[in-house]
Amino acid sequence: MSEDTKMNFSSFVISYVSLSVIAGLFSFRLLNSFLDNIVLPLLDLSLLPDRKFHKLSKTYDYKKNEIPSGFEDNKYTYVVRPGFFIKELIIWCFMMITLYFLYKISKK
Repeated sequence: MSEDTKMNFSSFVISYVSLSVIAGLFSFRLLNSFLDNIVLPLLDLSLLPDRKFHKLSKTYDYKKNEIPSGFEDNKYTYVVRPGFFIKELIIWCFMMITLYFLYKISKK
């Protein structure tokens, strides 16, 4: 490697880590905290309670026999939870529609 192509830490930070990258990471953390601590608990209490989505869960033992839902978990049981996927899909669709409407409003 020639002397011109060597990069020290300070030139790396100046070249590749910009203020917008750092601000984006902190914004992501803030939005994630807002989602985990405020939005999702409010959804669980109001529109999308977890108990309704737990009804779709199926539990199987290591022989692939279905087990009734009121049992103790151990390491040889498998739980399939399609309800949680459906709940996340509903949240995702709502957010995409909201973002679309925000985009349409901002383009006017």
